[in-house]
Amino acid sequence: MPVSYWINDRGSPQISNGSEFGAIQAAFQTWQNVPTADVRFIYRGTTAARTVGRDGMNVVSFTDDSTPLGSSVIAATFSFFRADSAGGLVFDESDIIFNPAQQFSTSAEDNKFDIQGVLTHEIGHLLGLDHAGLVSSVMVPFAALSQLDQRTLAYDDIAAITEIYPKASAAPPVGQISGVIQSGGVGVFGAHVVAVDRDGTALVSALSQRDGSYLLRFLPPGPYRVFAEPLDLPVSEQNIGGGSTAFYRNLKVDFGTTYFGNASSLAEAGTIDVTAGVTSNADIQTLPQSSTGLNLTRPAFAARIPRGASGTLRVGGEDLTDGTVFTTSNNGIVVGSPTFGGRISASASTSATMRLTVASSTAVGPKNMAVNRGGSSSVVGGALVITDVSPSNIAIGPASGPVEGTPVTVTGANFRPGAQVFFGGLPAPDVRVVDSGTIQATAPANVPGATNLVVVNPDGTWGVAAGAFAYLSQQPAMTQVTPLSGPPTTLVTIQGVHFDTRTQNIDVRFNGVSARIVSATTTAITTIVPFGAASGPITISIFGQLVTGPAFTITSAASSTNLAVSAYNFIDASVAGGGTSLSFNNADDSVAAATLPFNFSLFRDIYLAGSQISIATNGWLSLEAL
Repeated sequence: MPVSYWINDRGSPQISNGSEFGAIQAAFQTWQNVPTADVRFIYRGTTAARTVGRDGMNVVSFTDDSTPLGSSVIAATFSFFRADSAGGLVFDESDIIFNPAQQFSTSAEDNKFDIQGVLTHEIGHLLGLDHAGLVSSVMVPFAALSQLDQRTLAYDDIAAITEIYPKASAAPPVGQISGVIQSGGVGVFGAHVVAVDRDGTALVSALSQRDGSYLLRFLPPGPYRVFAEPLDLPVSEQNIGGGSTAFYRNLKVDFGTTYFGNASSLAEAGTIDVTAGVTSNADIQTLPQSSTGLNLTRPAFAARIPRGASGTLRVGGEDLTDGTVFTTSNNGIVVGSPTFGGRISASASTSATMRLTVASSTAVGPKNMAVNRGGSSSVVGGALVITDVSPSNIAIGPASGPVEGTPVTVTGANFRPGAQVFFGGLPAPDVRVVDSGTIQATAPANVPGATNLVVVNPDGTWGVAAGAFAYLSQQPAMTQVTPLSGPPTTLVTIQGVHFDTRTQNIDVRFNGVSARIVSATTTAITTIVPFGAASGPITISIFGQLVTGPAFTITSAASSTNLAVSAYNFIDASVAGGGTSLSFNNADDSVAAATLPFNFSLFRDIYLAGSQISIATNGWLSLEAL
């Protein structure tokens, strides 16, 4: 610690306003904010590196199109290891890539995955966490579209990261439960063991080891009930361990869900009292596997339900038919009579739909859903997350304004002190929560067009108003071009107003020929005269708005002295001979930077003297700064 990270400078091609860069930094900050864990990050800026590779940098990229990913993969973390002085393996670096085939958003757009939530999950892998068995955890191996819930860590995630990186100065008064899961006197490998507190909240989970032993840590003092569940969906062996040769393979799943006290239901389970600084014991002898194949396999991603709300829940699995009884781990959640149906997924050939009503006094947090048939049961840990009521009925006035600086008033319900307001994923400055129904803020600089307005409370509850604020486009204008003549490779500065800072949103052309953009601000664009251009007007297109400037005169390029000849000579590249001495941070696979001493063009890619180039230890050279 601290761990450095970089973001590929192209950002996400799907995001036009740069909000993905802030979302990435917020995701890293989420883990750093865990008070009981010593986790620290440093953002090192952007890099042209966009593909997975061992280059000495932890890179987040949306534009890696060379690393194969499965069609259902949302994002992936690739970690490289090295041996430490004690002969163990430690992370050397990790690269995180988003699947270009998926759709992403920073503002709860419909049918898109949330960049910040997805990355919060992937950073967990970067830090060493595996997938979680509780479907309420950020580290569950699944995600849902159009939600921001994985931006907020569950207690299970916090306990996990605290176990790896404990901060002694912030150690809370906690205890732990240990024991052995056995079936017929033999240890059960890979049982999903969950601690449930007095409110029915699924707090911490673990997997039993090869001898059946388990350890549930970081439990606040109080009474708990513990159950062991086979890892037989929604999370399964295939989701754990990261590969076919991983530690968690050939897990035992041929046993029945069993609570401490040899019980098949929470109501009959024995209680374990946890005391700070003490390890309590809870051995479990598992019950037989269901003879009818009873198994609750859906939901795979926890449903979020506010306190005091009612709604319909559909669950899936095997043998969900007449005679099964559904319960939750908290009496404040009332389950109505189920209506049974057919297949809802490849992992659920039967289903049930029921009405849920949550009392306003129900404790917030993950709750379990269980199904019983006689003495057999199946549980989905954390299937329901009870939340405080979310922001709703969100509106804004005025509903439009220029691309930056409009004071606004956001109205609605259930706003709480410390709430944040986002316009198209960009945080608003000067946010002031007046009361539970009113927020005053300033619309941040953004790109033209309608944007979603999102309000996020400090507890992670959120609400969205789709397309609620329209940024009015302002016509760009050129005021000066310097110089107005020159050969290809000439550096040209275009001054004006209402430009954009992201080069991917700008198209500069010299008499119709697209030019390379070096840099851009809202008032100046630096570009290079391209080869193939003829004398004629300069045009700029920004967000579809075209502006035509003065004519640029193309002059003849100087004759090149860099000619191909029939013979070759070795050149003295020592420092004494005019070469550059390179310094690498390791001899195995590293990258060093040097300065290009002359203008260099390759087709329409033009690199000017003074540009940074990159050289790897294997001799590979890139004209982009990596």
